[in-house]
Amino acid sequence: MRTFIIAIALVFVAGDVHSQEKPDSLDNYAYYFIRNNAKEYIYNYVYKNIAAFNIRYASYSFNMLRFNDKFRTNGDFFYQYLMPDHGYKLQMNIEKLDSVYPNPKFHLYQIYLSGFNFIADIHGLPEDHSLRPKTTNYFLVALNEDNGDIKFISGQFFKSYISDDFGINKEDPNTLLPYLRLRAFDVGGVDLKFKKKKHHKWIFEGYSTIYKGPLTITVNTKDIDDTQSVVKAKFSVQLEAK
Repeated sequence: MRTFIIAIALVFVAGDVHSQEKPDSLDNYAYYFIRNNAKEYIYNYVYKNIAAFNIRYASYSFNMLRFNDKFRTNGDFFYQYLMPDHGYKLQMNIEKLDSVYPNPKFHLYQIYLSGFNFIADIHGLPEDHSLRPKTTNYFLVALNEDNGDIKFISGQFFKSYISDDFGINKEDPNTLLPYLRLRAFDVGGVDLKFKKKKHHKWIFEGYSTIYKGPLTITVNTKDIDDTQSVVKAKFSVQLEAK
């Protein structure tokens, strides 16, 4: 009887060990952080995406950076304002949402930035007081915690293709609304309605709860993941560099 109980226990232990095995698609870094600290895993990828996007589209009108590909002094290093020095990291609040993503393997996470505010990651370092480039404060991503895949949904960074997850009917623009509500997360887009079709564009209108003004979203009918949001508040806010 004792031998039988031990054998059953070993079966359960083996099963549990197997369930914890690292998927082949994950490297050791990803596996460790997803298992132990999913927010740190998200931070790593989101920060790199934000920095890369803002360096790629650096301009004073877009993010208050003056791009120049020839340097005279260290003061011309425009990318310094997007890349923290050793011992600092971008201040980023990451929270898991209860909202459901169409693909149940993914969980939604909202991210809040107070501009490009770098905080000390090592005790004793002074506060950082560098220039703060312009950025959206709110971001939305989805994470597959089984394999580490990230979908970059909304915010001032490079976006992922996600429209295929929503079962969109191209003959009915209203089927885009659930998709657009997530794309417009960075402006707090609500009350979205289809307005009209103009050439190869669908025009949707709504309201931005963050910028407190009318919101217009333009969707390329030939590439639904190509969207552009503009808010008409006290000043116009264009949220896509390209």
